[in-house]
Amino acid sequence: MTFIIIVAIILYFLFRNSSVKFYSNTSGIPHGFTYDDIDVRILALSSAVIKADGHISPEEIGFVRRSFISQYGQMRAERAFANFKSFPNKNSVEHICRELHFTLSYDSRQSILVFLFHVASADGNISDREVRTIASIASWLGIAQQHFYHIYTVFAQNAYSAAGSASEQPSRSPYDVLGVDEMASVEQIKQSYRILVKKYHPDRMVKYPEAEQKIAREKFIEIQKAYERLKKERNF
Repeated sequence: MTFIIIVAIILYFLFRNSSVKFYSNTSGIPHGFTYDDIDVRILALSSAVIKADGHISPEEIGFVRRSFISQYGQMRAERAFANFKSFPNKNSVEHICRELHFTLSYDSRQSILVFLFHVASADGNISDREVRTIASIASWLGIAQQHFYHIYTVFAQNAYSAAGSASEQPSRSPYDVLGVDEMASVEQIKQSYRILVKKYHPDRMVKYPEAEQKIAREKFIEIQKAYERLKKERNF
């Protein structure tokens, strides 16, 4: 449970500060795009995720609205909402993604992906249709599969409600964390531990964007704690 809470906090602050990361090209926004142009396109992608499972969730809509107001202030947020209502291409998701692909930096596009997962999980559940929609968006945004997977696993393993209590979130079994059965031998546990530690070791992740490094570091901590718990419980 501690890991999930930590990850939730990290991802919250990742998005909370992402107003800069969305527009991280230091030379300005190319192709004649303005901040308003990008705002309305992020709203369009959010709308696609909200509608993906056929249910318009008030919690998800509320999350997007609160986030924009918190990020940009009431005036800019209201302008974005108004622009979205009259935006003629709001349903052209693939086209929007390809525009953003050539407009924003890779880290900025990853921040958008994190935000969309926040949107999907705002009602306490991430549906398969929402995941498929975000996966398509990730592909059109040019996000590498391994980076999409790292972000997805954090949310998919324990989808949490942004408005819910941390105590409501289920903890993961140390066996689940290490990817082994409860009847696994000590050697199997050790082998899985070695593989996972190597995979998520911070030194191995230095070539990845900072967002992925943070996720990997927390995953690494969770693996260590799960292993230490099993060592104590099974006395090896």
